[in-house]
Amino acid sequence: MVLGASDTAGLWNKSRTLPLVNSLTQYLQSPAVAQDLEYQAFDLERRKLEATLGYPATVGEFMSGVFKNALFYATPAAAGEKVPSVVFLMTAGDRAKAAKLIEVLDQKNKDYAAASAVTASAVAPTTGSLPVAPAKPSTFEKLTVGGVSVSHYIYRDESGAGQEGFYTLAGDRLLFSNRQAALNRALTGLASGAVPITKNADYVRLTNSLPTRKADLVGWFDADYLVRYTPYGGMLKAMPGVAASNKIAWAINVVPDGLFVKAATTADPAKRSPDIKPGKLEGLAFVAQNPLAAVVYGLFDPGMINSELTMLKAMPGVMGGPGSSAGDPILRFEQATGVSVQQELIPALGGEFTFGFNKVDMTNTSTIGFLPFPTVDLSIGVKLKDPAKMAAIMIKLEKYMEQKVRSAAGPQAGAMGVADGAAAGGPDPQAALTFQSVQAGGAQIRTLPFSQGFAPSYTILKDYVLIGLNTASVAAAVSRAGGQSPSIGASPAYLELARLAGNNPALYSYSAVDISQIVSLLGTYLPMFLNNQTPSAQQQLMGLVNNVLIHSGTLAAIETRESDIPVTYTKLTMR
Repeated sequence: MVLGASDTAGLWNKSRTLPLVNSLTQYLQSPAVAQDLEYQAFDLERRKLEATLGYPATVGEFMSGVFKNALFYATPAAAGEKVPSVVFLMTAGDRAKAAKLIEVLDQKNKDYAAASAVTASAVAPTTGSLPVAPAKPSTFEKLTVGGVSVSHYIYRDESGAGQEGFYTLAGDRLLFSNRQAALNRALTGLASGAVPITKNADYVRLTNSLPTRKADLVGWFDADYLVRYTPYGGMLKAMPGVAASNKIAWAINVVPDGLFVKAATTADPAKRSPDIKPGKLEGLAFVAQNPLAAVVYGLFDPGMINSELTMLKAMPGVMGGPGSSAGDPILRFEQATGVSVQQELIPALGGEFTFGFNKVDMTNTSTIGFLPFPTVDLSIGVKLKDPAKMAAIMIKLEKYMEQKVRSAAGPQAGAMGVADGAAAGGPDPQAALTFQSVQAGGAQIRTLPFSQGFAPSYTILKDYVLIGLNTASVAAAVSRAGGQSPSIGASPAYLELARLAGNNPALYSYSAVDISQIVSLLGTYLPMFLNNQTPSAQQQLMGLVNNVLIHSGTLAAIETRESDIPVTYTKLTMR
């Protein structure tokens, strides 16, 4: 992994004016935070550090006054090691200030090591009848590597486990690493015979498609590390497409209202399966214009899902395979519904999936169990390869859902109320708990009345099945599909990203999250969970939510392909 900023001062000057950063600064200067004892202790240490350094100990000072660029990179762990080697390199804009920082770090590490040695020597060799090994003290020393003075520390906890680090100021470069070998390579240049990343063919190909020269931050990640070095690498490598999805490059620009990211990857989803191809995303028509969260995913591959299910069933201890103690959940579902997942359901599905968490109506609640449940406009849609087969499947699922709802309602079914205006009737209190047909926008919606805000509903609209928590959510999706109301395809976030992508009609996916709305919704429920907290803690948390996180804004991303390279445009728009 590589992450670099060629101009840290420029990055800071752009970032500090962003709404989220500005609101966080104001919040930290507020009376509620200033009166907190923990913050006061932190601020006291910061002011002591400033007095020792002789200059402000702030992010702005370090990025603008002390250093002028930064580079972070990590390489795979060496044999026998679990943690990757990391190197953090910054070029000093003011070497005197950087040297003073090293001097202060050295003194603090010396003091910490001395205090640790005193504590270790004071540990009693036994406690009762049980022997206790003396704790190993933390250490600090100065090394000389290639004529350069290097500081080396090991922080140890009570168990003796240590965290190691090396740092130095060589010329105008400050370097930090958790491995001496990695620091040595950074000091002396690339190891003999090594090829710099700028000569890597994938790096060149991907970064050529990015605006890296104008970017505030650039990055590179080789996901093959996950396949080779993580505990679950074997399982990941066995999954279709993972081994090939191994490299990504990105460029980040700070803009006045947020962050803009363009990323490119070597993994082309269309090469994994003939059923995956970029194109027009039909599901954009079903989602509300400004949802809480939504995704229209054109990479849905039923054939791959079928293959992965077959693979998982054959793996020991998984999904009813040899050594499994839980049994096969898919088999239980098939027995309960009469629907074969691999023979009926998956073959009926097409290549697109839509999720829309559109709205939460706090003024219209129903009681489910003992909790008030707001009316939620949530819909799920799946493109169909065989609408007729899906219609037959849904009839089977209707019977299954009716049984589940009746079981949940019990003898009080008649008191559950009506759903979306459908009256409960009949001498049997559970008679109303059957699927009913409702016409909306020329579509027939099948709905199961349960309560005002919760009535599982669905419709098959041409080659799409739409499923919602109530009739209103499905009817709204039908209305958007017919053009009677605006969809997410007309949202400013989508239109901006589509324009940046050259209005390319060949899309893989689009997703959006309104973080501010979700934070606002969280703020509605938060007070009821803070009853056991101190008043100051409640005030600080609510202040953080209402004054800072509310400015998080919206996050949207569009995935497409340019010159046979899959690219993603992402925009975080702050408020």
